[in-house]
Amino acid sequence: MSEQNFSNWGRWGDDDELGALNLVTPERVVKSAGLVRRGKVYSLAADIREDGVPRLSFRTANQHFVRVFGAPTRDVAMVADDTLLIGCHGTSTHVDALCHYWTGENKLYNGFSGDLVEGRGARKLGIQNLTGMVTRGVLLDVAASKGVDCLDGGYVITVDDLEECCRRQDVRLEPGDVALIRTGWPRAYGESPDKYNRTQPGVDEASGLWLCQRDVCAVGSDNSAIGVRTEQPLPGRNVHALFLQDAGIYLIEMLDLEEIARDQVYEFLF
Repeated sequence: MSEQNFSNWGRWGDDDELGALNLVTPERVVKSAGLVRRGKVYSLAADIREDGVPRLSFRTANQHFVRVFGAPTRDVAMVADDTLLIGCHGTSTHVDALCHYWTGENKLYNGFSGDLVEGRGARKLGIQNLTGMVTRGVLLDVAASKGVDCLDGGYVITVDDLEECCRRQDVRLEPGDVALIRTGWPRAYGESPDKYNRTQPGVDEASGLWLCQRDVCAVGSDNSAIGVRTEQPLPGRNVHALFLQDAGIYLIEMLDLEEIARDQVYEFLF
């Protein structure tokens, strides 16, 4: 557990595999649906491409193959289909399941044994438990709140930063929300993949704990791993362990938050 001993273990029963998704009740879904005003739909996913999009250097690039076959005649049609090879982590927008990361005594969220995660899948806490996440989304545009297009590499997003961002945007996190943090960091990849990979802005243990205490069901960001990456490791609990292992909070990484940030849409149906 973290030094502050934050834990959702046992909160929803000893056999619970949903984690903070339990906070997204039917009543919460109905209330969130009331946020729809204009009906505009935003895709928050980065493009799946072999190059030109952020990728961690130690991850294999995505591969995309298109097969075209048949004959353009009256009796035979032409067909085009796709094959995608996607590494997910560090290469494209994805959700971290609760079985993704753990430290210490080989215990996953809610006390499940790490031995339940094997080469062919996880017998507990797999992503198949996430059948849907329809709730209120809140964009915390920390970069804009700090008056920059992109936070510096290695910048630690503090509790003060998050609270100031909420004040500037006149929003407040509520239980069951998805909190999306914009750093602007994908811009760094366009400047230099090495710069993108060396360090990254993100939250640390203290600001991660602040998010946990607000009972969000998921935390997303446009960086590669939610937490700050510095050239020298920081003390304290790794935020992946804090969110996934301790709190049962899902992580959504490598989002594209540029369009929704430009439109200054700070709360929405996610």
